Amino acid sequence: VIEESLGCELTACSELGTVVLGICCMTSMVADECYTFERVPDPAAVRDPLVEAAVTRRSVPLRTHDKEPRTSSERAAARGVVRVQRDLSGINFFPFLLCNVGTGCSILKVTSESQFERVSGTALGGGTFLGLCRRLTKAASFKEAMDMAEDGDARKVDMLVRDIYGEGEDRAGLQLPGDLTASFFAR
Repeated sequence: VIEESLGCELTACSELGTVVLGICCMTSMVADECYTFERVPDPAAVRDPLVEAAVTRRSVPLRTHDKEPRTSSERAAARGVVRVQRDLSGINFFPFLLCNVGTGCSILKVTSESQFERVSGTALGGGTFLGLCRRLTKAASFKEAMDMAEDGDARKVDMLVRDIYGEGEDRAGLQLPGDLTASFFAR
């Protein structure tokens, strides 16, 4: 039906192969599509043009009706974590790991645009999240579940690194921030 109505021929493609090719295409053609999150002591004092652009264009305002930030984006902004654009065009970034999260999760080692292998994965993913939400709440759709998650406070249910290792700077030699999630639903 689709082929007839559009007047074209559809060809079956490998889902993961298409994802890999798409990531490779984006990194070479869309300069601001790749980014990292980095912690900076004072986002306003950053002099790196890529970080400055990220701080001014992408910073997340805190909700004014809350004493503390509630969403992960708000908590990141409050901790001085900024989104830093990475222009990878013209850079050989192979090999890299790609985590494709869908109903489950696959982790791929990508060695070129056409060569990759699945090195790990889990059945835990969006399907598990939605299934749990349907069983534990009145959410019937992914959007409803996401809206409910946005209004929730993960700190009330998740165990943090500081819950395990305390408030000390060293954190048992791990060099991890205390407010990093250590275990979901473990509180």
